[in-house]
Amino acid sequence: MKFSDIPSHESAKQRLRDMIDNNRIPHALLLEGPAGIGKFALARAAAQYIHCENRIDGDSCGKCAACLQHQSFNHIDTHFVFPVVKRKNSSGAVVSDDYIGEWRDFLRDNPYMDFQQWLVSLDSPNAQPAIYVSESEQLVHKLSFTAHRARYKVVLLWLPERLNVDASNKLLKQIEEPFGDTLFIMVSNNAKAILPTIYSRTQRIELKRLPDDVIADSLITRYSIDETDAMALAHNAEGNMITAIHSISLSKESHRFLELFMELMRQSYQRHVKELKAWATDVASVANRSCVSWTIANGLYARISFTISTFRDSTI
Repeated sequence: MKFSDIPSHESAKQRLRDMIDNNRIPHALLLEGPAGIGKFALARAAAQYIHCENRIDGDSCGKCAACLQHQSFNHIDTHFVFPVVKRKNSSGAVVSDDYIGEWRDFLRDNPYMDFQQWLVSLDSPNAQPAIYVSESEQLVHKLSFTAHRARYKVVLLWLPERLNVDASNKLLKQIEEPFGDTLFIMVSNNAKAILPTIYSRTQRIELKRLPDDVIADSLITRYSIDETDAMALAHNAEGNMITAIHSISLSKESHRFLELFMELMRQSYQRHVKELKAWATDVASVANRSCVSWTIANGLYARISFTISTFRDSTI
């Protein structure tokens, strides 16, 4: 991820460049602001710029070994920390590395860090993921080793507000007494929920909502949407790219559910119980693929379950 890949936030980019170029990087940096504006993308770009072996015109080159490793999320001196859930039928400790495959896929598909989609990636759409004390313990162990290929080890921590109490206290000591070659770049959607003692020890960059024209341009480029429609979606999204993208998805899903509903009516009228059960399975599959459609799909699933039950009772 390069700075040039990220729309808007020019003053924040320049501030990060100045810190890095002048070797005045704080050991704990916090990017805070509303969701859906590209904060984590900016954190990734900063980490790549720090490690880049051939910076060009205030940006990483995108071609050196370090940049290529960053682009595949495999840089040896970059550590990711993010909220996770305990796996089913597992009573042991859980850490980010347990979900590193899902995390890499999520980063590729969600540059604006759609939290609901992260829940889908965790196969836990109704869960409340957290960062546990086991994560902090493992991180302290990792950071005790010197950097392998770069001057600095960089920890990219997504949503520090989801650190549980024990994890926060463990991490606080690391932030208060950091290793000289370690940098923390944290990204928060709700900075007020971060442990105050951690928050007070960070240097903060506050990011604002995205301008409507930036969101509209992205929608036009990525989804070939009419300019007027794109501006309307951007205005309604109130600076949140995730909301704008969801609006497009919701429109497509609404059409899909209309088709499903019509199929339900046809099969119900013909009293095809076997086909109705297959239909219900199809709806459940759609719901599992999209958190946006979860409520609608569950409603239809409840309707078909009731219909099947009614047919069964009427044939007894």
